Amino acid sequence: MLESLTLHSLGRHAEALATMIEVALALKAASPSLLRYSRALAWYRDELRGAADEPENP
Repeated sequence: MLESLTLHSLGRHAEALATMIEVALALKAASPSLLRYSRALAWYRDELRGAADEPENP
């Protein structure tokens, strides 16, 4: 969680959100309602991480 806040403070918002989604996915076993969305959340996390790797538009 602190990593996510640090990334957000550095202006790396996509990476921050991807990190928070990773936390939610780690807790999915404890929450049946999250389990239902785990595939979509994993896809979104991966998309955010991919977007973070791409250079900004000039």
